[in-house]
Amino acid sequence: MKDLVGGEIISEKVMGVGEHDVVATPGSVVDKDLKDKLLKRGIEWVLIDIPRKTGKPLMDEKALEEMKEKMKNIFDEAIKTLIVDVEGLKEISDQIVDEVLTNWGMKVLPLLLMAKSEDEYTYTHEVNVGVLSSMIAMQLGLSKDAISKLTFSAIIHDIGKLKVPKEILHAPRNLSEKEFELVKLHTIFGRQICESSGIKDEDILSGVESHHEKMDGSGYLRGLTGNNINFFARIIAVADIFDALASKRVYKDPWSPYRAVTELVTLSTLGKLDRKVVNAFISVVGIYPVGTVLILSNGSRAVVVGNKRKVLTRPIVEMEDGLIVDLSENKKNLNILKVID
Repeated sequence: MKDLVGGEIISEKVMGVGEHDVVATPGSVVDKDLKDKLLKRGIEWVLIDIPRKTGKPLMDEKALEEMKEKMKNIFDEAIKTLIVDVEGLKEISDQIVDEVLTNWGMKVLPLLLMAKSEDEYTYTHEVNVGVLSSMIAMQLGLSKDAISKLTFSAIIHDIGKLKVPKEILHAPRNLSEKEFELVKLHTIFGRQICESSGIKDEDILSGVESHHEKMDGSGYLRGLTGNNINFFARIIAVADIFDALASKRVYKDPWSPYRAVTELVTLSTLGKLDRKVVNAFISVVGIYPVGTVLILSNGSRAVVVGNKRKVLTRPIVEMEDGLIVDLSENKKNLNILKVID
């Protein structure tokens, strides 16, 4: 009750000491008189409506689409020359970093997961991985300079795929061993394109070259292990896998955000991914990412609309009737029964 400041809207009937003692009805606006009435009756909490649009989104759809369009233009030119526009890329990565540092939040996730065509996938995936990598880096406490370099590396991590034939990249079937060996070379192709474009920073180059290495040595191309893998590459790997799993491809349907997060946890547990990086990612998106559909203990269906960093197992959800409920604070003892994948 002490947190009520006035102006809040009561979302359900509040009863006093008797069955006919209605203290407040749904839609009642909290003012001093109502708050005093609630306190006199010993009522310690009430459910209120939370506005659906609270705070500034991390990034709006228009800004995201503009970045993707710029990335498309850079990729279209790079296909012809195998040289990337470094200044143009820096402009995109700087915009991502500025947005993330200024408007911390995860409302961007539904935008990143919007359906994209196969032709759009490569450059759209680059932007998505850049956004997610920068958010992980911020959660890990990296400096702004480090976040900027990491984000630059992340938005070109797959640039080497420009040298892989489209009919292989977009094949709606399992690749042959020979084809997969060619695809794996995109990491070294990427480094070569970056070096030819005048990029000399070793962290940026290693992020591009080593993002498919695994902590246990099972990755490619060099079979690096643990801390021998560049830290940028370890961050990009987590963002890369999440976006790839959550994206529709010609050969697979998109995974739900929850299922993709669960897979990251599994890979971390198996020693494939850096556990610290995966934990940071989960701190950003939550165990139940925005958009996850839940069945609650009262049998109702709800959609996750937000997460609190300190209570990742109890997200903020929107009920079927539009009511917003913070499961970390609700007094109805609502629990998550299962996830609808």
